[in-house]
Amino acid sequence: MLKPAILFEQALQQKNMENWHNQDDIYYSDYNYKIKINDDTWEQHQFVSLDKKGDIIGYITYKIDRVSMSINSFGIISYEKGNTQFVKDVIQVIDDIFYKYNFNRLEWFAYVDNPATKGYRKFIKRFGGRECGYYRQVSKMQNGELGDGVRFEILKSDFKRR
Repeated sequence: MLKPAILFEQALQQKNMENWHNQDDIYYSDYNYKIKINDDTWEQHQFVSLDKKGDIIGYITYKIDRVSMSINSFGIISYEKGNTQFVKDVIQVIDDIFYKYNFNRLEWFAYVDNPATKGYRKFIKRFGGRECGYYRQVSKMQNGELGDGVRFEILKSDFKRR
């Protein structure tokens, strides 16, 4: 179940702090375990994904470019790997981006070594989209290493609804 992140700010900060040093999560963080929660939705949307008990199982965010009708910096953090409810919530957010808010393009970046990149490649194959760039030694990861990255995009016209 999706809810605005601002309603769960303290719990989200606690969950993120607990998971910040996990080896699986070194690909998301920018050396800061605190997620900056915005108090408006004009430039950024932020959600938490909740399980049936109301516990946070993930975080979903994206930035909005209203001039180009594009979404960038799409980011997801799964605190329970393999949770199908979180996957459903991510798909719901993407569906809303294109059909509720009528944006035209969605883009995100991932480190090549991130285990989630394999899932992103499967996702764009199933739902439409493409890899649109490969960047060598593009950014310093939490562990201090320079990582290669790949950029993904989905256009509304290419998105295959579930």
